[in-house]
Amino acid sequence: QAFDDMRRLELMNNLIQKEKSLANQTIFDTSIADTILSNPNHYHYFFKYFMSLSSVFSINFDRQFFQSFINSIDKQNGDMKLIDKGFQLYHFLYQYGRYELCRKIIEHIVQVLTKQVKQQQQQQQQIIVWTYLFRACCALVQVHNQGMEIKEAWARIEAANEISDNLKTTEIEINNNDHAWLHFTTSQTAYEDANFDACIQFCYRGLKSVDKENHLLIVDLLCSLTQGLTAKWIMNKAQSTAVMAVQYAAKHCGQNSPKYVYALHQLVQFSNEFIQDLSSVELAQYAFDRARTVYGCESLPVAHAHRALSKSLITLASLTYSRRPAHENKKKQDPSETNYLHHANEAYRIAQDWFGVEDRVRLFPFKMSLAHALQSRLSADTKENKETYFNDALELLDDCLHIAQNIFGTMSFKVAQVHRLRSATYLSKKMYQEAEEQLNICLQIYKLCLPPNSFHYLVTNASLGLIYKQQGDYKKALPLFQNISRSLDTVTQSFRWINMVLESLMECYNHLEEEENGHEHDGSSSKENSAAEKVRAELYEWRRTSAKRIDLMSLIQQELTQTIYQFLHDSTKFQGATDRIHALMHTQHQAKTRASIPATNQEA
Repeated sequence: QAFDDMRRLELMNNLIQKEKSLANQTIFDTSIADTILSNPNHYHYFFKYFMSLSSVFSINFDRQFFQSFINSIDKQNGDMKLIDKGFQLYHFLYQYGRYELCRKIIEHIVQVLTKQVKQQQQQQQQIIVWTYLFRACCALVQVHNQGMEIKEAWARIEAANEISDNLKTTEIEINNNDHAWLHFTTSQTAYEDANFDACIQFCYRGLKSVDKENHLLIVDLLCSLTQGLTAKWIMNKAQSTAVMAVQYAAKHCGQNSPKYVYALHQLVQFSNEFIQDLSSVELAQYAFDRARTVYGCESLPVAHAHRALSKSLITLASLTYSRRPAHENKKKQDPSETNYLHHANEAYRIAQDWFGVEDRVRLFPFKMSLAHALQSRLSADTKENKETYFNDALELLDDCLHIAQNIFGTMSFKVAQVHRLRSATYLSKKMYQEAEEQLNICLQIYKLCLPPNSFHYLVTNASLGLIYKQQGDYKKALPLFQNISRSLDTVTQSFRWINMVLESLMECYNHLEEEENGHEHDGSSSKENSAAEKVRAELYEWRRTSAKRIDLMSLIQQELTQTIYQFLHDSTKFQGATDRIHALMHTQHQAKTRASIPATNQEA
């Protein structure tokens, strides 16, 4: 049916262009266009067809739809049915990755609605206009997020909240789905702004308010929640939410739907962060195959699937490399272990084709992935193209640093991420001083934007400890690993890098013990020895309890057993108490930091 509709649309387009009597008609006004836009679950079928027409015959239906809509709305100024159809076109083109066209559509809708606001109309008509303006704000927030225009996104969020508050004064409520959409877009803005707590809270609000039949938005909210929980390193909740998103998408949208691919992508990100073994690669490969099958063309989701698979292969290669004997590392590596560079290059190429070479902002994440792949290839014990990899990686990272500083500010989370990767690149060439400088900058930024027990902060300190350890400065490395180990809960946490921290701590104790054995301080030596034994016992117990691997592939094949209501209840049952504690702490903090006031007021 979808293919028939697309073929009819193509024939209708040819007919309109050839027949002069149809010069005033547009393909956007046809019933075929209505059918295409009315079912979001089938959008991806049309993407494949449109991509083929664009690449083979240079027929760009995305632009034709856009121009037809602009022509129609200019002729029928203020037709609410046409504006509603314009929002459908926005959603269609947004999933298609045509963000600039989306921006123009919504801006044009806002112009039309603003004219209607200024006209004297009945109250009911005014309420409809303001409701559409609320939706326009939500849509523009999404577009701003894609362009990393964070300040503009927050401004639109504030405008949407003002519209909602103003409507409440007339006893009119924005419907639940529109409010849930605002919560979702706000969560994405908070995530891009590195405010992960706000991201999580807005997702919960959205899940509580969304219509339980709006499956597409529920999947979006679950995926955004997964992103926030993963970034906060709340492992158990992140895992249950990611699995829930995939199972929910499979049940309500189908395994051949874009939402299923999107949910899989979030699960892969979680696995890359926490699982980091061969199963992560298997899951990333499955997600990549699904993306290519569902989209059937070199689309943005396929590019992101290339990125995720590249990261999985990088992690596996680094773990394999670090565990091999030194003489085996000098042998030629298995090509399957170095495919990460191929996937990173493919992702960057597709993104360049999609956005254009000059769109440096939207290419930012793809440049970071390619730089990571080049750095990892540089770390491999090979002399082949080593200098080229190093120079190419630094060139990409210099550009990424400039972009991140301009968009997010010099002391932002995104800038810190670039400095971390620059440090790893320098370390790959044993440029210890430069690597240490980059990590120190990163830590300074984290102190401003993250709590001291944040895992991003701890992992960066661990990287600094590794630099000292590689240089043989165990006295400098020891306090870093000690502080990190005190912040870890090895009973309940199973992050892969805990193994590295405890092994490094034990190695520091052992080397300091060997140094002490050359002196007369036997008491100190026994103290170091007992500390090393304690860490060894802790490491053994951690390995024993975390030896059972999480089989995510089998989990996602299981049927969904929880409803959204049950999931929310289980996820937020302690949230009320937590919110009250935070409010009390905030009040106490204000009391401590408040400026001195007159004695009479204090007594009062």
